[in-house]
Order: sequence, then C-alpha cells, then structure tokens
Amino acid sequence: MNIATNGDIDQFDQLMTLNCQQPNSDIIFQKAIENNQLVFVQHVFERYPDLVEIDKKYLDRAISHHHPLMLKWLLEYSGNQIDHIQYALEQCIGSDSLSCFKMLVDQPFFKKDLLSSVEILEILYIYSDHSPIFTFLIYNHYFQSNEIVKKKEKRFKKLKNK
Repeated sequence: MNIATNGDIDQFDQLMTLNCQQPNSDIIFQKAIENNQLVFVQHVFERYPDLVEIDKKYLDRAISHHHPLMLKWLLEYSGNQIDHIQYALEQCIGSDSLSCFKMLVDQPFFKKDLLSSVEILEILYIYSDHSPIFTFLIYNHYFQSNEIVKKKEKRFKKLKNK
C-alpha cells in the first residue's frame, strides 16, 4: 500500500512490468485517492486504462476526504457523466464537503437545474439547519430557503395522492 500512499509511480510501473498478475488495483486506487495522489492516479489511469474504471466508490473517496481536484479529474476522466455528477452532488451535500461542492458548481458542465432534482432538494432540506453548503447556496442566490421547503411539500403531496 505504500505505493499508493506515497504515489510511487516508478515502483508501481515496475510492479506491473515484473508481475504477470495484476495488483489489487481497487485498494491501490482507493488509497491513492484517499491520500490525494492525483499525479499517481492520472498516470495509472492513462497508462493502464484497462486496469480499472471510474467507479462511484472512487468519487466517494475523493469527496469524503475533501479532495476537490481529485474529484474534478475523476469526473472529467469519466466523461462528465450526468449520473456521476448527480451522485457527486448528493455525496457532497450528504458528507458536507463544501470544497468539493464549490468545485462542482464552478465547472462549465454544471447545470443549475441539477440542484432542482428531488433527491438533492430532500438532502438539502434534511441538512439545511447546519450545512455550510445550504448557506453557500442561499448566499450565492442559487435559490431561496423557502423554495426548498415549498418544493419538498409539493413533492410529498404528489406522493400522497398516488
């Protein structure tokens, strides 16, 4: 695991060259992401593209350890898939990672309507009393606090009537 923790590219390449078996790439990538070894992660993904795919657990790792640049790269490498972006937004709010959240909303691929999804509004409503993300959204005029309450009430009324 020192390879991933320290981001030792040469040692990893040597391991890949000498060893016919692939190393446990999942654990290596999780550790590298956790330790914010962006250059190492970039190298491995670009040099060994068949070794591993971008998975939501890697997004979780970057968000839970508050590594916005790592998250940005993972999203870009995955082609900015809308489901990954939506998932990242939900995880940023749920884990209260303001740094990763700010990075997401500053990206050209970010669409304000992503914040209108029911899941996002419900998460914001749950965490609105103490979340710096909620404060950030209100302060920067993404929406007003009563807008969340109204949308949530409207959604629950629709669910009741079904």
